[in-house]
Amino acid sequence: MLSGKFSMVAGLLGMSIHSYKDCHGTTGTIALCLGLTHALVAIQRQVFSIRDPLQFYGFLALLGLVATIVFTVFRRCFYEVFIRVHYALALLALISLWRHLDRGTAFPRLYVRVSALGMICSTCLHWALLLRRNVTAKKFGCEARVIPRGGATEIVLTLARPLRARAGQYVYIWIPAICRWAAIQSHPFTIISSEIDKRSGVETLFLLVKERAGFTKRLASARNQGPYLAWVDGPYGHTYTVSPYDAFLMVATGIGIVAQIPFIREILDEHSCQPGRRRSIFIAWEVDEMVHLDWVKKWMDKLLEQDCGSYILRFGLYLPPVDNVKMSPISDGEHNRIWKIHAPLDPLKVISHDFWNSGGKRLVTVSAKTTVRDAIRELARKNMNSRMKLVDLDFQAFNDSSQRSHAMP
Repeated sequence: MLSGKFSMVAGLLGMSIHSYKDCHGTTGTIALCLGLTHALVAIQRQVFSIRDPLQFYGFLALLGLVATIVFTVFRRCFYEVFIRVHYALALLALISLWRHLDRGTAFPRLYVRVSALGMICSTCLHWALLLRRNVTAKKFGCEARVIPRGGATEIVLTLARPLRARAGQYVYIWIPAICRWAAIQSHPFTIISSEIDKRSGVETLFLLVKERAGFTKRLASARNQGPYLAWVDGPYGHTYTVSPYDAFLMVATGIGIVAQIPFIREILDEHSCQPGRRRSIFIAWEVDEMVHLDWVKKWMDKLLEQDCGSYILRFGLYLPPVDNVKMSPISDGEHNRIWKIHAPLDPLKVISHDFWNSGGKRLVTVSAKTTVRDAIRELARKNMNSRMKLVDLDFQAFNDSSQRSHAMP
């Protein structure tokens, strides 16, 4: 479980990043419990002495484990500081454990060797992939352009090598010129779109980043649009095949729509090759602020234009209420493809009876705040069958400004 890049190892193991983090946390907790039990048994047998090298290094290893667990309470508030302290404490525990086992049998030290070798190998593999993705004979790194969007920032990345990213994936980006501490930081952001120039073969990634604190705030206040030197690490993330499904329901709140747009595009691309197949896509999006519509307007317009002729795409926009006045749903655009509802998203009304009983296979994807996500999951559990699949995407929308999500836009 010792690895410097969770996303890479999770992908190699075929796990989601959330599952891998859970395994990592559980393994650390078990190691701490076993270490405490071992220490209590040892103290019962002999008097503790800090001058005894065996006991000193054992105490230091246990202290490192305890501090590693305790410091997780600061993860959300000071993530960049936390992650580096976490690595340092884990390394302290590993070295101390090695010295603690110096006088023991060879077999326990084998565990430490295997763990250290695993971390060294995964780190070397990560750096090899990182160099391959960002360094070519003609280019050193990628180019990043920063475009303010009023409360958000669009990042346009011109890559050194094509990544062939798929829907649902994200990349870590490193842009040292943004601020003083950016040189030692990399941040994960969901890929909203990608394009490949057919002549040059150069791939361009588009990311949409909501302004918060720290790095994202510095991005939004950047004095010029670039280009900046950037390194890209990825793509990472669990991908899903849309081919078997005929009916799609995509639920998003706030900035969570960013994670859904790539899937819509992938479905429409596939449908263009099978125009006779009967399909339907409904996107239920609760808009926190009206400015969010402007953030994604150009991508929504492209999707609607791509859907012209088949008309399988429908949007349900749940907008903020106007002066607490109840308003009837309003249809906007041709063929009733966009519906505006000035009310909070109600999962019971979003998922109709016809959806559960429609023919063919059905896929529900969710990138929403916790209350909506839990309600959708409960409804899916009651109506679950072999023809329906529920997917929580890697990126989940924030509930409030204090939360940090993996692969955050």
